[in-house]
Amino acid sequence: MRNSNFKSITYICLAALLFMGCGLGKMVKKYPDVKYTVTPEVLEVHGGKVPVTISGSIPPKYFHKKATVTFTPTLKFEGGEVAMKSIKLLGEAAEGEGQKIGYNTGGSFSYVDTIPYKDAMRKSELMAVVGAVMGSKTASFDDRKLADGCIITSTRVANDEDVMLGPDNYEKVSILNQKAELYYPIQSSVIPSKEMRSESIKALKEFIKKKYVTKDVTLTAWASPDGPEDLNDKISNDRANSAFRYIKNELRRMKLQGAKNDSLYTKVSKGEYWDGFNQLVAASDIEDKQLILDIVNRHSDVVKREQEIKNLAVVFLTLAKEILPRLRKAEISINSYEPKRTDAEIDSLAIANPDTLDVKELLYAATLTEDADRKMTIYTSATTLFPDDWRGYNNVAYLHMKKGNMEDAKSWLAKANEKGGSAEVTSNEGVIAVWNMEYDKAKSLFEDSKSKGGDVSNNLGILHLRIGDYPTALEYFSSTCSYNSALTNLVAKNTDKAKTQCDCAEQNAATYYLKAIVGARSGDASMMKDNLKKAVSADGSYRKEAMTDLEFAKYWDSTDFKGAVQ
Repeated sequence: MRNSNFKSITYICLAALLFMGCGLGKMVKKYPDVKYTVTPEVLEVHGGKVPVTISGSIPPKYFHKKATVTFTPTLKFEGGEVAMKSIKLLGEAAEGEGQKIGYNTGGSFSYVDTIPYKDAMRKSELMAVVGAVMGSKTASFDDRKLADGCIITSTRVANDEDVMLGPDNYEKVSILNQKAELYYPIQSSVIPSKEMRSESIKALKEFIKKKYVTKDVTLTAWASPDGPEDLNDKISNDRANSAFRYIKNELRRMKLQGAKNDSLYTKVSKGEYWDGFNQLVAASDIEDKQLILDIVNRHSDVVKREQEIKNLAVVFLTLAKEILPRLRKAEISINSYEPKRTDAEIDSLAIANPDTLDVKELLYAATLTEDADRKMTIYTSATTLFPDDWRGYNNVAYLHMKKGNMEDAKSWLAKANEKGGSAEVTSNEGVIAVWNMEYDKAKSLFEDSKSKGGDVSNNLGILHLRIGDYPTALEYFSSTCSYNSALTNLVAKNTDKAKTQCDCAEQNAATYYLKAIVGARSGDASMMKDNLKKAVSADGSYRKEAMTDLEFAKYWDSTDFKGAVQ
C-alpha cells in the first residue's frame, strides 16, 4: 500500500513538473505579470446597465506562440454571477479567430461590454476568468479581481414626473362686456334721437338693468376721413364728449352704482377712421375697391390720399353714400364683473348638490380641498354629470396615479381618451409607461403630448436620465432647478453644477443624501458628513444605505462617516 501511494505521488509530481515546464505552465506561473486596467475603477450603473471597459497589457516573452487564451470577465455577487462576453487571444502560431499576441513583443488588448443591472449586483466583484488551451493541454488561471461593483447613484431617480390635471378653467373674476354704437351726421357731434333707440342701445340698456358691478366704461369716437384733418380731430373729440354725457346720464337715470363717479369713464378720440375705412372698403362690393386701397397704402399724406380718392368722382359718390356714414360714430363699451358664487358656496354644493354647478365650478371645487377622498368624489361626479368632458376621467386617473393604483389609472385614462383626450391625458399615459419601465412607449407618448401643446420637458428630462442619455436630459431640464436635474449633472460628472442644483432644489432626505455624495466625490469631508447626517436624521433608511454605498467607500472607516451615520 505504501509503495502504491508513493508511486501515485511520484506520478503527480512528474506530471506537474512536465506541465510547468511546458508553455502553459509558464503562463500560469507568470500570470501576475499580466496587467489589467478597468474604467471606471469602480463599476457604475448607467441607464439600467453596467458598462465595462478593460485594457490588458501582456509582457514580452509571456504568451506562448501556440497558446489560445479565453478571457471572460464575470460579475460575481451573492446568489449568482453573470459572465460577460468572452474574447480570445492567440499566440502568433495558434490557429483560429481572435487577437494575435506576439511572443517576443507581448501586446495589449481592449475589451468593452455592457450587462443589464439588477439589484443583487450592487455588492459585487468583477473577476477575470481566464482559461488557456494548447494542443491537447488545458490550463485554468486563478480568478483575478478586477474591480468592485457597483455605484448605483444614477438609479436614485425621483419619481417627480409631472402628473397632469385637466384644468378647471374657472375664473374667480370674469368680465362681461357689452357694446353699443352711436352714428352721427356729417361734421356733427349731436346724437340723433333715432340712435338712442337703436337695437345696440336697447341691448346695452338691458345689460345695465342687470345691475352688475361696473368695472369701467370706455367711450371711443371717430370721424370719417373726408374734410380737413384738424376739423375731423375736433369732431372726433366732440363725439367722445357727447357719448360720455349721454351714457353717464343714462347710467345715473338707471341708478347704476358708481355712475356719478367720473373716474369710471374713459374717453378716447381716434380722429379720422382710416382703419375702419380700409376694412369696410375691402368687405364691400365696390368695383374699384382695390384701386382705393392702393391709394390709401401708397400715400402717407392724408390730404393727398383724400384728394386722389375724391378724383375718382363716381367711386367717391359710392363711398360717401355707403362707407363714410358708418365711420362717423362713437362706441360705448361697458365692462362689468360677472356675479360669482363664493368659494365656500362652491365647496359645499360640490358635495351636497353637484348638479347645481357648471363643469368649471365643479372641477374648481376639487382645488379647494386637500382631502383626496373628497377630491375623488368631486371628480367622479364630474364624469357622471358631464360625461362628454375628458377632464373628469383624467382627474380621477390623476388621483389613482398619486396613490400608486396604476391599473385603475390606466382604465380611467382610456375613458378620457374616448372623450377626445388631450395633451394631459397622453402625458399621464407616458408617466405610467415610464414607471413600468416601458421607455420607448413613454417617449412616444411624451412626444405625442408635446405635439398637442403639452409641456413635457420635465418628463422627457427624467426619461432621458433614466435611460442614461444625460446630455439630452440636461437639455430638457435647461435652467430648471430640481433634484433630478442635480442628479443628472452629478452622474454626467458636472460636480460643481450638481452642488449648485442641490442647493436650490427642494431640501429633503433624498437631496441631503445626494449632496453628501457630491461632497464625497469632490473630497469635501465636511460637506459629506453634514449632509449625510441630515439625510439619516430625515430618513433613517439612509443609514444602512450609506454603509454599503460605494460612493462613501473611502470614508467608511473615518470618524466623519461614522459620526454621520451613528
